[in-house]
Amino acid sequence: KTLLESYTLTFSDSLITRIQLNTPEISINLNDIKEIDTLKDGSLMVKGSNSKDFICIPSYIDGYAEIHQRLQEVRPIDVNNKLPFWLKYQILLSVLTMGLMVCVFVVNIKWVVALSGSIFIALMTWSLIEIRGNKNVDTKTKRSAWWVIVVMLAVIVGMIMKLSV
Repeated sequence: KTLLESYTLTFSDSLITRIQLNTPEISINLNDIKEIDTLKDGSLMVKGSNSKDFICIPSYIDGYAEIHQRLQEVRPIDVNNKLPFWLKYQILLSVLTMGLMVCVFVVNIKWVVALSGSIFIALMTWSLIEIRGNKNVDTKTKRSAWWVIVVMLAVIVGMIMKLSV
């Protein structure tokens, strides 16, 4: 609740800036705005030239109509119902990840253990990099993401034990 209440959006002559508790400040030059999309829930997604630079503006924010109008002056707002692959299939990816980890510890076929463990480690590494590099993720979540390394080490140890037999 505190995180949501701390959300502040400011416009200057050349920048749009999002400030939120326990997250890095994000500023996008108005000239560098690549696209502005309206999501299904009415929120706005302002995307900068860098893929890591984006500001999500929730539809329930005070002054939403004014913000919408101001952004419309900067760049036409598109209606975009397409979600990124990883977000669209978030549940499927979670189940896949858990299945891969179970394979490492339950299955005794070496090539299955090697393949599932390698894919699991790749997914977890990608996940950790994405969480740590995302400016829209709060500090607490970024800190707790380091626990992924403990899980990855457990899988690596499990792989070594199964593959060395």
